[in-house]
Amino acid sequence: MSQKKITYLSRSLSKDEEIKSIAELHWINWVWVVIFTILTFWMIITIPFIIIKILDLKKREMICTTKRVIEKHGIIAVKTNELRNQKIESVSVEQGLFGRMLGYGTLKFVGSGASRLYMRNISNPAMMKIEFENIIDETHTA
Repeated sequence: MSQKKITYLSRSLSKDEEIKSIAELHWINWVWVVIFTILTFWMIITIPFIIIKILDLKKREMICTTKRVIEKHGIIAVKTNELRNQKIESVSVEQGLFGRMLGYGTLKFVGSGASRLYMRNISNPAMMKIEFENIIDETHTA
């Protein structure tokens, strides 16, 4: 399991639920912050954007537990998306050209009905897909 500290989501787990895996954002997310800063450094309006974007990236959490797949984002208004492992029908990886070259992409979880959950711009999405599928399969066979 990754060493990333999960705070918000770990406090929301049920009594017999434990985190089995944690997805992490790829470093490419920070490139946009740096580019935007360099191009608009002289503009005062940039500073709040940079602070908000940095806080948003630092506070984003994506985990797979023994019961659920959960994605949380937001600073002031927090939004969580979750799917119960028993309801997940498929997990797929979406990667563009740069994602393939730099090792980042999106995991797409499709649940029963029209439910979907996306973990965008995570590192090593193919590896995380296998890891998450193994955890989900344990749930389906239990």
